[in-house]
Amino acid sequence: ERAEAHGIFRWVNLVHPTASISPSASLGVGIFVGPQVSISSNAVISDFVTIGRNSTFGHDSSIGDYSRLGPAVAIPGLVTLGKNVVVGPGASFVNGVRIIDGVLIGAGSVVTRHIRRPLPVMGNPARPLRRPVAVVRRAVKRSVRSVLRRTGLYQRARRWYRSRRG
Repeated sequence: ERAEAHGIFRWVNLVHPTASISPSASLGVGIFVGPQVSISSNAVISDFVTIGRNSTFGHDSSIGDYSRLGPAVAIPGLVTLGKNVVVGPGASFVNGVRIIDGVLIGAGSVVTRHIRRPLPVMGNPARPLRRPVAVVRRAVKRSVRSVLRRTGLYQRARRWYRSRRG
């Protein structure tokens, strides 16, 4: 902030030449717009937002600071996304949906209702995960264990751990 105030540093926007942006759209600073992106009229895109390739951003929609849209995301009109929202590839929304700050939307999800809690949501229709940390932890543990078993490293690691415990 100090460097920016003194004119030493200035944020730039990176917009791919094939992106289509309406003249009435409002763009913040430090944004990245990928190839084949379409941003319609009166759209508001805040600071430090990333929009992936082949995404559409509808009229009168807004997205908060530090949010990320994956490739092929379809956002129709009047959709409001809060700050720090992460939208997975291929997700789509229904007109007029509001998403609060800090929500993670899974790949291919169809958001049909307002999201009022900062939880990961996924599915068709998108629903919040009840215990996101436990679900993710279990899935990672299973996948790592299966890879280690297939390669034979699981038994070796277990033997090593037991020998270290004494």
